[in-house]
Amino acid sequence: MERHILTVDVEDNFTFDELANKEDWPKYEGQVVENTLKILSLLRQYNAGATFFVVGMLAERHPELVKYIMDDGHEIASHSYLHKSLRDVDMEDIEVDIRKSSDILSSLTGEQVLGFRAMGYTIPQDEKTFYSLLKKHGYKYDSSKKKNMERNC
Repeated sequence: MERHILTVDVEDNFTFDELANKEDWPKYEGQVVENTLKILSLLRQYNAGATFFVVGMLAERHPELVKYIMDDGHEIASHSYLHKSLRDVDMEDIEVDIRKSSDILSSLTGEQVLGFRAMGYTIPQDEKTFYSLLKKHGYKYDSSKKKNMERNC
């Protein structure tokens, strides 16, 4: 029997630095709830499970979304708080981001969030410190690195 692993990045169409400033996010009506509900419906239809990497700021804005995902039995993981590239960010700011995301998602799920994925598979040059920070804040795995990844956007 073949086994497949499915992950979903829960982010909205405006959550990219090039498209909109973080301060402007509350002004936009997103599509993340509607789109995630469609994905959840498909997963139910095929009796499939997935890990949903959720942007912390979107979880704050749409806590019901985390509940829908959890109610369907899927794993909630962190896709950072602000959904920005970590490549050129100092470690103190990275720690604030991963802690804030973990705190929000854990408070909504009632469980420790175990997984993390950085935006665009970007991690800082100092990988050792980065992974130490993830461990410090309770993460058990990271899905931020992909060998030979080419971005299509």
